[in-house]
Amino acid sequence: MQSSILYIHHSCFAWEGPEALVVYDYWRDNYDGRLEKLLQSTEKQIYFVTSHFHEDHYNAAIFEIRRETEKPPILLISHDTFKRRRVPKEMAMTVLRPGDRYEDDLIELYAFRSTDVGVCTVITMKAANPEEEGHTAFHAGDNNNWYFPQGDDRIHILTHEMEGLFLSTLRDIQLKFPHITHAMFPLDSRLGCESLRGPSQWLARIDTEHFYPMHTWGRHAKALEEIDQLVYLFPHTQFHYEADEHGEETYGEFLQRVRNELDNPPTERVIIEEPESLSPDGDPMPEDNE
Repeated sequence: MQSSILYIHHSCFAWEGPEALVVYDYWRDNYDGRLEKLLQSTEKQIYFVTSHFHEDHYNAAIFEIRRETEKPPILLISHDTFKRRRVPKEMAMTVLRPGDRYEDDLIELYAFRSTDVGVCTVITMKAANPEEEGHTAFHAGDNNNWYFPQGDDRIHILTHEMEGLFLSTLRDIQLKFPHITHAMFPLDSRLGCESLRGPSQWLARIDTEHFYPMHTWGRHAKALEEIDQLVYLFPHTQFHYEADEHGEETYGEFLQRVRNELDNPPTERVIIEEPESLSPDGDPMPEDNE
C-alpha cells in the first residue's frame, strides 16, 4: 500500500491513500491553493478531522465544502470544537472524545487525550488488498510536552505534572500503536531549550517511519536547526519539513501577516473565518484548559 502526506499550512496536512483523503486541522490553505486544487480534483472519500477548537486548527469553511461536493466529506470533530464553536448537530457527523473510536470501510480512528484541549488521533487507512497492511498516521493537534523552562501563564499545571501527563498519553498510544507510518507533531520554538523534549520522547518510544514537524509559527531557521538534531538522534526516521512561502519571520510578524490576510482575503480563495479572539500578546492559545 502507498500513502502520502501533503503539507498545507501550520498544522494542516492532507493524507492521501488509495481510496481516502484525510485533511487534518484545516485553518487556511497554502499560498499556492494546493488543498483547494486537491479537493476539487479528487474522487476519493474526503475526511476532515479537527483536533480542537483553537483558531489555528479550525475553520468553519469545512462545512461549506461539505455542502458543495457531490460526495460529502465526513466530518470528525473534537468535543470541545463542537461545544466552543457551536457546531450545528446535523453538521458534526462524529464528535470525538478521548477513548472514542470511529470506523468505516476505509479508515479506523482512535482518539486519545491531549495535554492541551481536544484530542490527538491515530488513523489506520485500510489497504484495498486484504493481504496488505494498512498505513497509520498520528496527528498531535496540540498534544505535546509543553515544558516551559521558566513557566508560562497559559499553562495551569507545573512542569513535572505536564511531563507526567504527556508521558501517560504517550504510553496509551504506544500500547496500541508501537509503530506509526506518519507522525505529525509540534516543533514549537516558544519552548526554548525544551522544544525537542516532546518530539524526542515520542521518537524514542514509538517506531516512526516518517516525521512531519508542525506548529513552527514561521520560525523556519530555528525549526531546521532542531530537525538536524532529530535526524542525528533518530537516523531510522525520515523527516519532512516544508517552509511557508514567506520565509523566516518572527512570531509577531507571522501573527500580524495572518491578521492582515484575514482582513483582506484573496477573492479567488475560500474566505477564512476570522478568529473570535486573541490573547493580549497575540497568541492564539486557549483562554482556559477545560
